[in-house]
Amino acid sequence: MVIIQFAEKGGLNAEEIETIQQEYDGILQEVGLEIVPIRQTKRIIFELEENESQDTLIGLVREWYRIWLRDPDLRDEDQYILPDEWERKIELLKRRFQRVFQKISNPHREETRLDDYVMDLVKWLRERFKQARSQRQEPKIRMKGTSQYEGFTLIQFTIEFYLDNAKLEDFRRGSRVSIEIYQEVMRHVKDSYPPVKP
Repeated sequence: MVIIQFAEKGGLNAEEIETIQQEYDGILQEVGLEIVPIRQTKRIIFELEENESQDTLIGLVREWYRIWLRDPDLRDEDQYILPDEWERKIELLKRRFQRVFQKISNPHREETRLDDYVMDLVKWLRERFKQARSQRQEPKIRMKGTSQYEGFTLIQFTIEFYLDNAKLEDFRRGSRVSIEIYQEVMRHVKDSYPPVKP
């Protein structure tokens, strides 16, 4: 990104174009894509194809959702929902990288916009491909209030948590997680504060 912004000032020369293309080629390899020449009738065009490496973004995303499929709380239909959702996202990822590749391969018409195309791709990766965990998604425990009961002070708490992919488990995932959190909190309370004997 820094290379593109620096190079765009005053247009791109052949050396700068080659540097940008090499940088993008390295990024493509990290993602799991490679540039493949395809012969058409009178010319050769270049397209991106997925490579076989598992140690790439695409390979690791597939490994991640396949591990997720082993979750014992998932339902049978979730075994289709998760792969379908993530394979669709992987296809979108490949298409978006292909579009930027076309711009970088032949930047002469839009060289001053290359950084915009790259920034749009980065924004899509962060916000639409897989959201990075934000501060607002962190679990929070807040004191809601206090009340008195038979000489005891009761403290009321609110627990907030973020649920990723709530449509799994036939949209019952949120209820299951709430129940499990409640049970875990109660177990800790009982272990830490045994009942007072009269």
